[in-house]
Amino acid sequence: FQMALNVGGENPDVYSIMGSTYAQTQDVDNAFMALDRALLLDPNHARSYYFRGLTYMNNDNLNAAVRDFSTAIAFDPTYYDAFFDRGQVYALQNNYDAAIQDFSAALSQYPNFKLAYIRRGVVQEWDGNITAAIGDYAQYIQLNTRQFLPPQLAQSGTAAVNLRPYDTAQLQITLNAGQMLSVTTASSGVDAMIV
Repeated sequence: FQMALNVGGENPDVYSIMGSTYAQTQDVDNAFMALDRALLLDPNHARSYYFRGLTYMNNDNLNAAVRDFSTAIAFDPTYYDAFFDRGQVYALQNNYDAAIQDFSAALSQYPNFKLAYIRRGVVQEWDGNITAAIGDYAQYIQLNTRQFLPPQLAQSGTAAVNLRPYDTAQLQITLNAGQMLSVTTASSGVDAMIV
């Protein structure tokens, strides 16, 4: 970063990325110093507000995070990451309507934003809108489907599917009245709702 500053001079983009890097290494003081420097150089720098908002969010200063995400959005209304993370903060504050609106805004900018579907689904579920939550979960699964398993696996009794983190599998089956389908996981930490 110092070489970039030496070659290119005082640059808000360099300070912004520097601040983000400091934040990721838990060096919060230097993160804020770099991001504040970026904003001093360019008070309209949406990315610096976004990274500072992330730093505030990760340090439980939720009101400051909302303020900075909102400022980033004001300067760049297409900044879907800022909508997404502001939605996460609203969810933490139990402001479900605002969270759902922000996740929806992120999805309107980037329709294949998989994580926004799952987060919006969780908030919809918390808010008691199970039908909408299921729709978001289904959309997340559809966007993440990497394996289509042959139907005969279900007919043969038992099938094992080995998945890596974030992989999904889809199995088309038909059940008749009285039949049962059982799905289990052999891994700890798997959200049963997602399975």
